[in-house]
Amino acid sequence: MKLLIVIVALATIVYAQDGYPSTGLNIDEAIKNADIFKNYISCLDNTGPCTPEGEQIKNLMGEVVATCCEKCSQKQKNDFRKVYQQLAKTSPDALDRLRKLYDPNGAYEPECKKQLS
Repeated sequence: MKLLIVIVALATIVYAQDGYPSTGLNIDEAIKNADIFKNYISCLDNTGPCTPEGEQIKNLMGEVVATCCEKCSQKQKNDFRKVYQQLAKTSPDALDRLRKLYDPNGAYEPECKKQLS
């Protein structure tokens, strides 16, 4: 669950309405298409190239993680849960890579878990 906050960033920014620019990414469609989903995760974990949307998400990851998605709408938080569940189910190794990049010490996890549950 440590990566809860990291995935928040992905889902948060893709449907950004309250404080982040919208990328136009449809998170449900991205999750349904394994190749697209994998490409976005590869962008975020620095193992693959980024689309313009992926780059936009990646550039905001630090802020989103550090603030536990403070600017997120309820929709964005719901989308996060979808992304997290998909990663936990299909790519636990990706969760580990993202955790190491964006919350290596687990400093944000406890508060984010409270806020996003």
